[in-house]
Amino acid sequence: EQGKLWSSWECLLPGYTGLARLHAVRQDWNSAFNTLNELQTNTRENQGIIQASAESFRALLHLWNGNLEAASRWAEDFDPDLPRDYVLAREYDALVRCRIWTAQGEAEKAEKLLDQIIRDARQGGRNRPWLEAMCLRSLLFGATRRKGEALTTLQSALEAAKPEGYIRVFVDEGEPMAKLLAAAIQKGIHPKYASRLLAAFPDSSQLQLTKVDFLKHDLNLIEPLSGREIEILQLIEAGLTNKEIAQKLCISVRTVKFHTGNLFGKFGVKSRTESIAKARTLGFIFPPQK
Repeated sequence: EQGKLWSSWECLLPGYTGLARLHAVRQDWNSAFNTLNELQTNTRENQGIIQASAESFRALLHLWNGNLEAASRWAEDFDPDLPRDYVLAREYDALVRCRIWTAQGEAEKAEKLLDQIIRDARQGGRNRPWLEAMCLRSLLFGATRRKGEALTTLQSALEAAKPEGYIRVFVDEGEPMAKLLAAAIQKGIHPKYASRLLAAFPDSSQLQLTKVDFLKHDLNLIEPLSGREIEILQLIEAGLTNKEIAQKLCISVRTVKFHTGNLFGKFGVKSRTESIAKARTLGFIFPPQK
């Protein structure tokens, strides 16, 4: 609203694309695309700057919505060496292109461009595009069955993201990233942070550990744990009370008790102490590192 007063594209571009992203998260696709249309309507004086960014974001929305054909039409005209008005726009376009290439099965092209983005963003101190490229790289490795490289790359991304508490950069990548995070938890790669991220996925995308292709491991549970249950388990292990857990997760104490009861039932235990011992045996949580 402030940007409209001065027709400030510097405000309107991130404002409208951020709003479109929120609509997409809610799977309100009509509102998401209409938001981009409104962006272009309200920035006609700066169309040279706005048009390319709006269209690359529109391609990303098509991809998220499962319309690979529409996203590919934009990608056909994309030239990674074509200069843009500012470097962040070029990198953002390139990241969208990498997603489309990956979806098209063009893994070699995607990996080459991702390597370039990672190198340039790191040298330029641009942490967000570097982190996003690392996430995409880990997903690319996972899709091409390079599991060790996928987890190593994800570990580097988690280490960089953890101090600032990034969430959506992982969650926006959907079910493939949920699988990688579940695998990371099982391997002891930043288990508390990875559990917090896994819990942020929609219920339809929260993958139980027993269903992850990376893990050919029978956990001998009555029923797999959900992402939220894993997160609460980590907080129990950290010594938090039900009230403290509720405050930290912004849920009610009653909800915490409900999830805790489910944990006890799935583990076949009757106390917090027994649940922590069982969780360590199964690899859900790990002793503090010295």
